[in-house]
Amino acid sequence: MAGDAKWSDDADGFISDLDSVISEKYGIKLSDLLSNPDLFKGKEGISSTIASIRQDIKDYFDNMLNTMGDEQAAFSKQLTDAQALYDKINGFIAKTATDSKFPYIKPSLINRNTDNDESIVITEYDEKLESLINKLMGSSNYIADLSLQYKGYYFGSWLFSGSKNYVLSVQIPASPILTIEMASEEINSLVDEASAAVEE
Repeated sequence: MAGDAKWSDDADGFISDLDSVISEKYGIKLSDLLSNPDLFKGKEGISSTIASIRQDIKDYFDNMLNTMGDEQAAFSKQLTDAQALYDKINGFIAKTATDSKFPYIKPSLINRNTDNDESIVITEYDEKLESLINKLMGSSNYIADLSLQYKGYYFGSWLFSGSKNYVLSVQIPASPILTIEMASEEINSLVDEASAAVEE
């Protein structure tokens, strides 16, 4: 199903795992409910069944994360490091922009063709990075802070918009914790969509 773009590859593995458990308990497959909720319209007790399935999904992910203490600790350090890097870069960009009266914005959305963006991903801060930022500013019309927020932490990302767009980003930590939490959020969103569809 992931190949049909209904949900991501990461979510697909968890949905497949949940299929057998939910099918055994409720006689329906989670993947069928999420991919074609119209099949379940009018089915007796489907709203309460979905509510129970939602709780089963929560318990499934909670139990998984509760066994990953070492990974949680490592991820916490990665988040702290990413935040520290964001603070340094953002502080430099903000100060430089203020000093030179250069447009620096924090938009809720920018519509643009990202296919032509040149991406620069970094893992550390040094004087060479400051020189790069200054050079990018020299060829840009404005800078936009596109950083992603995650549980109070920021994954830094800045768009330098000009005749050619450059996106400077802090490398997002590679962690199974983040993969699991993002998949959980995606699946719960799909359950919400299915629940709304069967009640139409």
